[in-house]
Amino acid sequence: MRRMSPPRSKKSGAARRPRALPVELSAYTKQAKAMPQAEFSSRFAQPFLVLARTRSLVEAVTNAQRQDFESDSTAISTLEMVESPLAYVCPLNPRAKPIEGAVITLGRNPENDVMLPVPSVSGVHLQFMSPVQQGAAWLARDLGSKNGTFLDGQRMIPGQPYELRNGAQVEIARDVSGSFWESAELWRLLQDPSRLRQLLQQRPAKPADDW
Repeated sequence: MRRMSPPRSKKSGAARRPRALPVELSAYTKQAKAMPQAEFSSRFAQPFLVLARTRSLVEAVTNAQRQDFESDSTAISTLEMVESPLAYVCPLNPRAKPIEGAVITLGRNPENDVMLPVPSVSGVHLQFMSPVQQGAAWLARDLGSKNGTFLDGQRMIPGQPYELRNGAQVEIARDVSGSFWESAELWRLLQDPSRLRQLLQQRPAKPADDW
């Protein structure tokens, strides 16, 4: 697998808005190892989706990164052979608005706050809603996606909000499986690689005809 440095825009022109693609887990693991939990949580206030590695996800993210690179004539390439990532991380961070009370969209379209360029994922598939008051839970809502969303093994009813807990299993369409973590809990998880690998291998059971 080739790793490419991110595109860089010319200084004289406006910066091109990057697509919010999943990030390799190793980028956060290094930072979690280098700082205490309080500092990590302060720097990354938003929660995360941690997505298990699948062939379709790796291929889709790699192809999208290549397209970004090839479309920018000013990009500087750094190519190296690396192993496929253990997992990907998606910060649930709004791209153009404060996080408090924000609605964060996830889907295949590049305009989403989180872009998953996997064919089975709908253009605008799922949304996350940050708490409007202290102590309230994050919420998730399927937006009528073609291939559905499962939360802890149960198919989400489109349009209905569901509360999210730390470690909640989220399956998006047919090809993306992961879990929801608030910042402090993700820091703890990244300190324990064996627990992390075990969690990434878990997929909650669901009725066979739900797809």
